[in-house]
Amino acid sequence: MKPLYLHGAAVSGIRLEHDALRVVTEHRADTWFPLKRISRIILSGDIQLSSKVLAACLSENIPVVVAGQQGEFVGVCFGTNFKQQSLQSHILELYESRAQLYILDNWFLGQQRQQILHLQKRFRLPQDVFEANEIKARLDELICLEHRFYDWQSCLQKMIPMLAAQLTVLLRHFGFDSEVLRPAPASIGLLQHFIDLLEWKLWALAANGHLPSGTLRNQLIHYYQSHSHDIEQFTRLQIDKLWHRFYEAQHEQA
Repeated sequence: MKPLYLHGAAVSGIRLEHDALRVVTEHRADTWFPLKRISRIILSGDIQLSSKVLAACLSENIPVVVAGQQGEFVGVCFGTNFKQQSLQSHILELYESRAQLYILDNWFLGQQRQQILHLQKRFRLPQDVFEANEIKARLDELICLEHRFYDWQSCLQKMIPMLAAQLTVLLRHFGFDSEVLRPAPASIGLLQHFIDLLEWKLWALAANGHLPSGTLRNQLIHYYQSHSHDIEQFTRLQIDKLWHRFYEAQHEQA
């Protein structure tokens, strides 16, 4: 199964034919993509997607991520037929109490802090700087000066929908459904928590000189896909650590 990237500048229409998506383009022959072979869909630009096509994708558990006009992450759609697992139940308990959501927020803040401390030590950044945006500004300056790459932040913005799509697939496979993935009145949602955490891995890659070959969309897709395995492994590790955090909390209460 592979991700399907679709851009409005190249795609004039998407149709459902049997169990496949027919992608219509103006300057080349139509292409068919069997639903069974699609892991996730990332839409950018102006693309008309019918409810019939969207329903077919969601019924096959294919998340559809939408990017805005500047390539930024706007949102994600997913189906409802995943089974709930124990870790989701723990998180739902926090959502119901709301007053205890700080447990989840603090855990993710702690994981982000570990990533920041590693970057501060690795690149000798000031140890008294704790604000995330300031750290990113220092890293962006380093990327410009040492690697002569001047568009990293705009490139990263365009890769966040790709990250969101991959994380959605992974989290859904671990049993999380829309109730914990999407934003809620008392929480930014589990998906955004993971996006914020995994973004630091992309910053680390760039600061170490692992940068895209250019700023074009296809170059960014190739770059992201070349690191998608490492992102998946790190995400799986974080999910395992989150499970252990709830396990520890249970024994602390016992």
